Amino acid sequence: MGDPIEPVSLASFVLLDLLVAIFVWCATVLLLSSVLRNRLAVLIGAAVLSALQVWAMTMVPAYLLPAVSVIANTGTWASDIIVKFADFDRVLQRGSVLVLGVGVCILAAAVHPRADGGFRRRQAILGSVVALVAVMGLVTVAVRGIGMVEKRDEWLAAHRMAAATEETSRPDIDRITGTVKIDPGRLLEVDVDLSRVWQAICFPRRAPMVLAP
Repeated sequence: MGDPIEPVSLASFVLLDLLVAIFVWCATVLLLSSVLRNRLAVLIGAAVLSALQVWAMTMVPAYLLPAVSVIANTGTWASDIIVKFADFDRVLQRGSVLVLGVGVCILAAAVHPRADGGFRRRQAILGSVVALVAVMGLVTVAVRGIGMVEKRDEWLAAHRMAAATEETSRPDIDRITGTVKIDPGRLLEVDVDLSRVWQAICFPRRAPMVLAP
């Protein structure tokens, strides 16, 4: 029968990923139809843009995927243990993509052919500004992704330095026993005992445990 659907992740996908992605792609097609005014050209242009996005998603590092994708959930698996609807980075990415779609819609309305042959300059400027704001939001998402990688490098360097120091070198653990209580979305309680092999170095009776991000 398979595993049951995790409702929070499903709601996040439908409300944040699916609807926003459909909106921004529809806005893109509207802009192409207003500029090209030929159905075949619009079809080819949309296919090329879709192919370029897929190519970009295969070329950039994983931490930069949200900046080049119209969806935010590019690698996070649904979890019953850590239930999460959306964090700040995901809301920022979805908001930026949504604003980008609004800007593209305004640009499509500005360049749409009019009966008098005129051009809506104010709408074009407004659409460009809105799209620029969206691009700045996506750049912020990319910068935050780079910052997370740098933070992990700092954690790795700190752990290596601690492992190389005699006073903080890790003990020789023989076995770990204990209990873990998990209440999805509310509580994670860990009660474990470490059995160590004592060596010449005197370790404290309580060994700190570090959970790195």
